[in-house]
Amino acid sequence: MFFVACLLLVFSTHGQNSKSQRKSTDVKQDIPLTTAASQVKEKGGHDYLALVKIAGSWGYIDMSGKIAINPQFDNAKPFSDGLARVKKMGDWGFINPEGKITIDCIYNEAASFTK
Repeated sequence: MFFVACLLLVFSTHGQNSKSQRKSTDVKQDIPLTTAASQVKEKGGHDYLALVKIAGSWGYIDMSGKIAINPQFDNAKPFSDGLARVKKMGDWGFINPEGKITIDCIYNEAASFTK
């Protein structure tokens, strides 16, 4: 619940500063933005990552609201045991918290990763 409150605060503050100069990685207000309240605290001290949908593509943001993994997926799911299920070009695969594809997107179906 705390994470959701922080996420809402980040996005409400971002909207209030719309006239300030933005970096190229900032989300423009005219692009539809959807966030999901799913998160993960990975072993080894990785930060929390939340799903975000920008202009029809899924990616992940960190707790500060900055994009951690660029929106590039047709669909994406929360991290589970260090990997997240993602769909690209109609097929499922898995990525690590750095966004690297660790299991190629070649599967018609996939479930959450479990060690």
